[in-house]
Amino acid sequence: MTQRNTVDIVAILFILVGLSGSAAAEMPGVLYQNFGPGGFVEINFHHGLNHARDVAIQSDGKIVVVGQSQRDDNDLYDFALARFNSDGSLDQNFGTEGLVITTDGYDGAAIAIQPDGKIVVAGSGGSLSLQSIKITLARYLSNGDLDSTFGTDGLVIVDTSYGVRSRAADVIVQENGNILIAGWIDENFCVARFDSNGTADPTFAGNGRAQFNFGGAFADAKAMVVQDDGKIVVAGRSNNDFALARLETDGTMDTTFSVDGKVVTDFAGFWDSATGLAVLADGKIIVSGFASVAENVVDFALARFTSAGSLDASFGTGGLLTTDVNGDDYAHALAVQDDGKYIVGGGSNNNFAVVRYNIDGSLVPSLGTGGIVINNLV
Repeated sequence: MTQRNTVDIVAILFILVGLSGSAAAEMPGVLYQNFGPGGFVEINFHHGLNHARDVAIQSDGKIVVVGQSQRDDNDLYDFALARFNSDGSLDQNFGTEGLVITTDGYDGAAIAIQPDGKIVVAGSGGSLSLQSIKITLARYLSNGDLDSTFGTDGLVIVDTSYGVRSRAADVIVQENGNILIAGWIDENFCVARFDSNGTADPTFAGNGRAQFNFGGAFADAKAMVVQDDGKIVVAGRSNNDFALARLETDGTMDTTFSVDGKVVTDFAGFWDSATGLAVLADGKIIVSGFASVAENVVDFALARFTSAGSLDASFGTGGLLTTDVNGDDYAHALAVQDDGKYIVGGGSNNNFAVVRYNIDGSLVPSLGTGGIVINNLV
């Protein structure tokens, strides 16, 4: 959790910290001033472009962020990790002054923390040449060193034929230590399972990975959750529509979900993409992302489905809703509060944007202005 732009996810984190603080009771949605200088932190790895993609919070409250960093002298990118103390300062006990670069990676897209403190990162490895980009997993010790007991010297690269592109977008560490990733291979959804040492699990989909599409030209998975019963729900896009699928625990399609385990949802006939996903306590599935509601008009978008894969008519309009935040609006992250409310974060006209919804999809007016927070962090 997802292609997730964690600059946006980190914005959710900082504002949620504010929601839990004493001052937030008076001004919900205000940046928490005790985190970094003014509620946010900026860092630079190399002198090129740096993109944060995902964030995880350790049991001790430290915050680990993963993404990619462009090398100073060329167009190559590396896996980039940073770990922060709970006050936003870099953790000097992690990597080099809080930062870790892995040159065998290309784009660290998703992160998960194991119970033993080890850090699993999924994304892609290779170069900017599309023919060489492959799904890549890395596992780090709690001090930021690569874990030599995982894969080959801490790395697992999923082999595909030359010219076949692949990328992981989400990762989950299961209770038994298995690692699930979701992403795409050759413009198809891909869900793969590895054991705790990084070896592909042959009991999953026959060879360790399930690949499927929705009958269109291309499909890519962006987010994944595992239900309490072990079934795997994956969301993304297919031919620029919301795409949702559910798999059995062994990687086969769950035919009790919709007709064939797959659902495609179009908002307004233009282009849409799902980027966030959660399974609710009652088994319903909430999916967030963005939708073009008219030509060149993009809004936050949510869809809610029953546990059987049908749109939930009690949510929004026929199960769908869109929110005009402030122009071009792209949602990249979703969180569900303990009280059932949804928080969606993303970007709006190059600013951070966070929106909070009631269970039925109506906006929660107590957050920001009418349920919406916009912040350019400058």
